[in-house]
Amino acid sequence: MPTVLLVDCSLGMAERFPFVIKQGDNMETTMNIEKRSLVAKIIDSLMGTISSPTKLETMAVVLFAGEDTIKIVQNFTKNSDDIIKSVQKLPIFGDFSLKPAIEFAKKYLTTTFGAQRSQKIVVFTDSSHRVDDPITENTTNSNQMDVDFRTKIFNDEQEKTTSNGHTDVSFVCIRKPLSSDRTRLEDITEQSQCSLSKVYWLLNRDKETNLTVTNDMIQDLTTHIKADLMDIFISVLKCGHYESQLVVYPTIKPAVLQTTGELLQPSNTLTVNGFIELSSIRSAMATSKHILLPIQRYTRPQPPMPMYATKKSAVTSTAITTPSATTANPSLTNQKKSNTANNFYYLLLISLKKEKSAALVSNKDKTTYKSSFQ
Repeated sequence: MPTVLLVDCSLGMAERFPFVIKQGDNMETTMNIEKRSLVAKIIDSLMGTISSPTKLETMAVVLFAGEDTIKIVQNFTKNSDDIIKSVQKLPIFGDFSLKPAIEFAKKYLTTTFGAQRSQKIVVFTDSSHRVDDPITENTTNSNQMDVDFRTKIFNDEQEKTTSNGHTDVSFVCIRKPLSSDRTRLEDITEQSQCSLSKVYWLLNRDKETNLTVTNDMIQDLTTHIKADLMDIFISVLKCGHYESQLVVYPTIKPAVLQTTGELLQPSNTLTVNGFIELSSIRSAMATSKHILLPIQRYTRPQPPMPMYATKKSAVTSTAITTPSATTANPSLTNQKKSNTANNFYYLLLISLKKEKSAALVSNKDKTTYKSSFQ
């Protein structure tokens, strides 16, 4: 999914923490470092490896503080070096207003990629930051930051376009949020018509007496973030003259494709380990739908065994593994299982071809084709 890195530049990001740098011979050096510098180090660690999320995702960086203090400092790119450079000298401003920043990032994504595309926002902030009292006078001045493309990008048609695509919001906090903090973040995310995905943190609240940060702690944090951002693979379906490249998200919440009055679900004799995003669909009925996806190469159906569906959904695995057919009834022969699976694939394919999309992938194909996010 295209991703916006939304970085807090409010006054609270100037708070300092001890940062320990380990050297040779068990030597350590401690220095005071501001939250904004910690954010820069986190993003550097996230991007500065061979497994950078930009290998799969296109990303942009947006800075925010007060309600009118929002700026794009890096447009969408797959160049991790550009992302790292854009956060090396983060500014500091007085106000903090989260909801307008999330809404801005969502509109930026929608304008760039369209309303049907699933998208992601990662907010770098701290759980202790609060929205300023709206009665308080806004101290932001025009020399601080400006809101990009407020008038020059959004034309009348684009303003009418709402983001029907799914927008996930994750928060990367310096300190672990309290339950009240998490509730506040959930409320703000919901008000912005997005879904709260994950909340990460660098420091636990039970260690308030020892707030020292180390590089190992940053590495552990970015490992978790990266695992979620890169839990994705690309595969291809070929069926006669019909071919389509599709994006598979193994961990998103499932929904089934609704056909003519029926819900189409895979048989419980199948192993399901992924979901497919129908990003090419434009019809109102199927907009932003996700379907349960059996991972198996398509073959033509066998007439003797008609396809059947069960109400019991298969369990989804978050890991991408080589799929295998599992049987709910030991008495079923391999031929019966094969026929059942193939018939389901065929009917599912026919349903989706009506929507000008495809729904079958093969896990074995994932290294054969280049990743595509067109």
